[in-house]
Amino acid sequence: YVSFVRVGQERGVLSSSECDYAAAVGEFFGGACAPGAIDASHALSESSSFNSSILCTSCRTSVNINGNNSTCAWDYTNLYFGNNGTLACLNDPNNDVAFLNTRSIQTHLTSLGLQATQFRALCRNNSLALNTGINIDDGCLLAYVVDAEIVTRRNDPQYNSLNTLLDSLDAYFGYNAASGNQLINLEIFSPFNDNKNLLFKDSTIGLTEATINSRHEPAKNYIELFRHLQACTGSAPPITGLANRSFYSIITLLTMAIMTRFVIY
Repeated sequence: YVSFVRVGQERGVLSSSECDYAAAVGEFFGGACAPGAIDASHALSESSSFNSSILCTSCRTSVNINGNNSTCAWDYTNLYFGNNGTLACLNDPNNDVAFLNTRSIQTHLTSLGLQATQFRALCRNNSLALNTGINIDDGCLLAYVVDAEIVTRRNDPQYNSLNTLLDSLDAYFGYNAASGNQLINLEIFSPFNDNKNLLFKDSTIGLTEATINSRHEPAKNYIELFRHLQACTGSAPPITGLANRSFYSIITLLTMAIMTRFVIY
């Protein structure tokens, strides 16, 4: 969502002076399905007066109540929630474009009985990908960032201790730990006894500092993405080593070094 806003403003499609991003997107599209758009917990600005329900006009639920199948739920009761739901939304002839994560996209296509050749990516420079399908060049992506983060409340007295703890866990027990350093293979990023997404998401491969100077490209891109957001909202710029997101009243402690590739179809 934020990735589209940034690219839209860079390309002149969206007003660069409109800091109410719900309004910017809602007024651009005639309708949309952005699950959770009307929930206060997902609002980018507490001061927005824009009626975000327009961002849910295309959402559908599997449960028809008194002839009404509209929803804006941030869960799988919304048929268009998640990557598989996004593809299902795009497959509806009434819808024109979708923004999705390319992770496991082939699995989602298969589960929906769709073929990759049915879709063509629209690149961030407003050109179409050379070929149909899901093999998207990085230069065409809407964003190339980490897909999760560990957060703590601002001014938490335990911040430094938590930072040190997580750095140590990654250094001694993570996938990237040198064989001589790894005390025991705890597989802290892996499922345990068939229980998934425990301490971290199963897709995690490591941890990295959330800093604009990071050598990890997706983490650096993530910070730059929110710098763009803050430049318009007037929030304080990110503190060195942290991603200060004042509108959530939390700060990023570390970001997970797993890569997310967002693309428009």
